[in-house]
Amino acid sequence: MESLLRAVIFASLALHALLLLYVVLRRGQVRIGHLWLAATLLLSALAISTLLLPANLRLAEKFGRGAGLTFGLAAMLVTFGALVATDVLRQRVARGRRLWLVVGLLWLIGLIITGFLSNNITIAEGEWLVATFSTRNPFALFATGGLGVVSVVLFGIAFYAFYVAPLPEIANRALFWVITTAVLLVGVILLVSGTTALILLGVVTLLVGVFGTVYAEVSHRVLDIRSGLSLGLRTALLIALNAVVVYAVLIATDRLPIQTETE
Repeated sequence: MESLLRAVIFASLALHALLLLYVVLRRGQVRIGHLWLAATLLLSALAISTLLLPANLRLAEKFGRGAGLTFGLAAMLVTFGALVATDVLRQRVARGRRLWLVVGLLWLIGLIITGFLSNNITIAEGEWLVATFSTRNPFALFATGGLGVVSVVLFGIAFYAFYVAPLPEIANRALFWVITTAVLLVGVILLVSGTTALILLGVVTLLVGVFGTVYAEVSHRVLDIRSGLSLGLRTALLIALNAVVVYAVLIATDRLPIQTETE
């Protein structure tokens, strides 16, 4: 499993490099905020690369691979949030992005402070989440709490843009960012799980989120999410109704008395 994880990590880093090269070469095609997009790609690759560090590596006797992964993912979410705010807020870009950056920088500064206040940092190592609440580790508590706040603010920005969108195309783009944000956050959670199998899934999930981010920024019209969801819901409802009818007919047939006449 470890060898497979390393192979997936190297493949992910190679794809990150290709995406970054594509963004640099096609920066004129990027809708808006190509620097935020490039920073997101770089920080995502940096965060994933920390998984290649030795597990027993420690700086200042406390900052290990898990701490580096946490800092990298947190910084990546900050630049990603700035990209989302720049893309969807339109008339309120400066104000929304400034508010987001204040929240993100406070989180990063808090991580540094709580890191020095903690005796040991075991985040992303084994069953660290259970130990977090039993030992009241400041760094892990602030990291998980900050991730919750950042997630709420990110979804809030995207859903607000969806709610006030004057055109269906803009509303669809905001909804696409909601889905991309969810994929990235799932990837972040899997990466800090501390379990090899989940970390592997996290690397792949984060890569999918990064692909979605690049696709959104180089495409003027993204995939029609609302039509796809509507079609999926209608199909699921139709299948469910058919299943109910078939099940009711089978039950009714089973309970009807069957009489046979023998001559």
